[in-house]
Amino acid sequence: MLRVLCQSDENKTQAVCTMLITLAFHDLDLCARTVKLLTGEGADDLRTALASTLRNRFVALTQQQTPSILHVCQALLHEATGGAVSRPGDIATFSDVEWCRAMAMNCLVWSGDVADPTNGATSCHRHDMKAPWAARRDATALIGAYIFLR
Repeated sequence: MLRVLCQSDENKTQAVCTMLITLAFHDLDLCARTVKLLTGEGADDLRTALASTLRNRFVALTQQQTPSILHVCQALLHEATGGAVSRPGDIATFSDVEWCRAMAMNCLVWSGDVADPTNGATSCHRHDMKAPWAARRDATALIGAYIFLR
């Protein structure tokens, strides 16, 4: 669910709006599995960037339609891997350390507690692969093995 909360600033001169996104646990799990699959045992900065890209893509799509998290995850996986992977990994458990790290980072990103290191990217791909669709987008960051674009 997507909501926008607006309040006056402390001087009551302008409205300050915050976007609130409420996700069910299974949606966060899909995001965590997607990030885990793309990150592997990568660093937290890459987890943050991938989680931010998922969130940015979801928010961008909500302006046109009501997207599903599954669709957003599948589309990002397809782009990021050049079509090699198109669905999140198997259901994870709390004993899976990499899934736990990915889940924690997704919670921080989706709650707005972590800044977006991708500058609004909605797509990404490995920097060692050619992605024909990327020519129509602007690169915003290079983090780990991925180029982030919007």
